Amino acid sequence: MSTTGSLPTPVKAAPRSLPASGIVAVLVALALVALAVVAGHDLAARQGWITGEDSWLTPGVEALDGLTASVAVLVAAAALGVLGLVLAVLSFVPARTSHVRSAARVDGSALDLWVSPAAVAAVARNAADRAPGVVAAETVRVSRRRIKVAVTTQRDAGPVREAATKAAREAVGSLSNARIDVVTKELPR
Repeated sequence: MSTTGSLPTPVKAAPRSLPASGIVAVLVALALVALAVVAGHDLAARQGWITGEDSWLTPGVEALDGLTASVAVLVAAAALGVLGLVLAVLSFVPARTSHVRSAARVDGSALDLWVSPAAVAAVARNAADRAPGVVAAETVRVSRRRIKVAVTTQRDAGPVREAATKAAREAVGSLSNARIDVVTKELPR
């Protein structure tokens, strides 16, 4: 949040998770580290710094020497080309938003508050767990638009489900517009 004078100015961009290209970059970095280890071993073997060890690269280069166009080479080249295209497309895919803007308002104006769906689900689950007649509560499914909470009860599930649903919706309040569903399980008597 930036400030202009004494009034805070809301941030317009949503918090984002790691983009897909970040994962690809880590994998490429690990592959380059592995290549550096192999090249370092090859250098040490050729310089005679390691006794009894042969070069790891020499057999691979000799196997590729004199290789002509064949079905296997064309298939490998096509697979590497497709992999390159997939990596290029992944580099342009934007990162997903990790949080949702809260629907809460103060004095008629929206708050600059971002919450994760998991945090909203935790609030709903804790409120449902404190409802009368609930033995235990757990979050079953969480998405940006829907939260499903399962509560365990020892008696009639209908009124307990209603009480848990009401408690969860009141606790979440205007924090999120996600739909909250509560399902019940009765313990055997």
